[in-house]
Amino acid sequence: MVDDAIFTEILSFAGYLPDKVVLTKEIAPLGSIPRKIDFERLTGIKSHREAGDGQGSVELAFEASIMALKRGNIKPEDIDLIINCSVSKLDSELQQILEPSFSSLLAESLGAINADHFDVANACSGMITALKVADMYIQMGMAKHVLVTSGEFASPVIYEAQKVSYWLNPGAVPSLSVGDGGAAYLLGATTNPNMLRFAEPHTLAQYDSYCIADAANKAPGPKMRTKGRQLHKVAMKQLLPSFQRAIDVLKLDWLEIDHIITHQTSKKIIERGNNSTAEIFGQCKCYHICVDETGNTASTTHAIALEKSLQENHFSAGEDVLLHSYGSGLNIFIAHFIIPQGVQSWS
Repeated sequence: MVDDAIFTEILSFAGYLPDKVVLTKEIAPLGSIPRKIDFERLTGIKSHREAGDGQGSVELAFEASIMALKRGNIKPEDIDLIINCSVSKLDSELQQILEPSFSSLLAESLGAINADHFDVANACSGMITALKVADMYIQMGMAKHVLVTSGEFASPVIYEAQKVSYWLNPGAVPSLSVGDGGAAYLLGATTNPNMLRFAEPHTLAQYDSYCIADAANKAPGPKMRTKGRQLHKVAMKQLLPSFQRAIDVLKLDWLEIDHIITHQTSKKIIERGNNSTAEIFGQCKCYHICVDETGNTASTTHAIALEKSLQENHFSAGEDVLLHSYGSGLNIFIAHFIIPQGVQSWS
């Protein structure tokens, strides 16, 4: 190891959920989906959150960013770089934010007057991808403090899906599983090489058609079409190999990992994943689930799961966390980090 080498640590994290709670039985009552599918029972999702009046993707990311900066005791003017990785870049009127960049709008809102900023896109794996980019900036000495953030205003796809025939558009049914939220990670420099590390990213581009977001027809906002069964089958097939690669690359002992958070797609799928990994690697210490109350919040899902677990006092400083992301593509990216000091005093 080179003396005085620079590495990266997560100084703080935050997940933000808007106040509005929508029950699954309200958007997908029994009998509304073909073959009398009980969507709540199928997914284990009981509710999700939706952005309030005047809230869009930027506002959701802003709320999480303010929380992360407060917890990390960093002022906005001390941020060197802001990276945004939202999938849904919508304002409160369902208009797509194309220019200026989402990150520049966030920098202005925060008052981060000294920060460079740019956006990164990698579907639901965007935040872990952005964490890796931030890690590279810090290790090269190009930034001291980096804010990685996302705001997912995804719930409009629910209401687009409700307007179509599920018999003719079965790919619209998975849209009912999403929710809104914001997320942020504050990163800084350290001399400890183990505070934040990454397994090798993996992309299976032959499945890129399994989940597609597009503009809605004859209406503002987005739509999403997903080949749910096929996507689930491929994801489950890749789950064990991806964890095995991470264990090998990062030299981890599965049974000694304190917390594992995989992509929050549905409670039932996460439980199946836990059963599969337990059969091969043994039962891990803690497999976190929050999707039953939040829905699938795309790139923000891991930070929101971290936030829920933080509020339930599951974390202690020095414990480790493995984040496992799936993104449309199909891309898989895994990060491993150490919970920072002071976590138990965060509000």
